[in-house]
Amino acid sequence: MTGRPHPSAWQELLADPITFFGTVMLTALMLPTLAPRLRDRAIAWLLTHAVLVPAPAAVVTIPTTGVGLDGRRLVIALLALVLAIAWATASARRRRDREHRS
Repeated sequence: MTGRPHPSAWQELLADPITFFGTVMLTALMLPTLAPRLRDRAIAWLLTHAVLVPAPAAVVTIPTTGVGLDGRRLVIALLALVLAIAWATASARRRRDREHRS
């Protein structure tokens, strides 16, 4: 026995950024199907706060929602995705290096 407590499932999920982001993406893709009322409220909120634009003004549309991203919002979303991937990669590399040093 190592004396270290076994991490909870939530801690394990947060420790692996790729799994975490995969879970977030899967949830985001499944949510519109599982909870249409919640989806409609979320879309209304995102439109009200100018996070998304109506489909006619969008460069990229989100299927079955009638909303999407215009050019500026698309660039911001892509930058956020690149930063998330860079963070996940750096975190995985740091964890791997820590494990190899032990």
